[in-house]
Amino acid sequence: MIKYDAANPTWNGPYDHLYQGVFQLNLHAGYKITGYSLMGAFSGEHYVGQFPTGSNLNIMPMNWGAATATGGVAIRADLPAAGGMVAPRSHAAVNLNGTDGFTLDSGPLDHAGPLNLYVEGYAFAEASAAEWYYLDYGYMGKDYSRARMELSGPLLLTVYTQAVPEPHTYALTLAGLALIGGTLRRRRRLARSGAQADFSLKG
Repeated sequence: MIKYDAANPTWNGPYDHLYQGVFQLNLHAGYKITGYSLMGAFSGEHYVGQFPTGSNLNIMPMNWGAATATGGVAIRADLPAAGGMVAPRSHAAVNLNGTDGFTLDSGPLDHAGPLNLYVEGYAFAEASAAEWYYLDYGYMGKDYSRARMELSGPLLLTVYTQAVPEPHTYALTLAGLALIGGTLRRRRRLARSGAQADFSLKG
């Protein structure tokens, strides 16, 4: 869960707005990882409190309204067997009104060993109301600001795999290609010799 609502700060415990997860993937023999993707969507609300307008209003501003809301998700991977890593991918949303979908794609991979995936996310929001004083009436006015940022649903992690042919499969494939190549060459030779015989008969 990644969520922060500035209107209800007491609901935002230490585990609501920060997330870290580590996943270790191990492949069955004969398979390799060709890529992975992380999909999700942020939703948010952003409104800055305003002073009232009108030529007949005699007000004194006391506090200008403010609101900000940010959120982000990142994913990266380590390749323990090869000692390398996959470059991190990330997405951030700022002052969102509505939803913002994203897909973080690793790009093409060709990896046959274990894979460690690290997923991180955060959300934060704060807001302060616009406040003013009605000089003619002697009381305060207020327009509340709003700021919220959260994941609108679970993240979807997809890992793409592909079967790796066994060595004997390669050998059979090469033998089949050689057989096809030999057949084609034989047909070409027969076609050429037939054309030459035709020509000699006509001469």
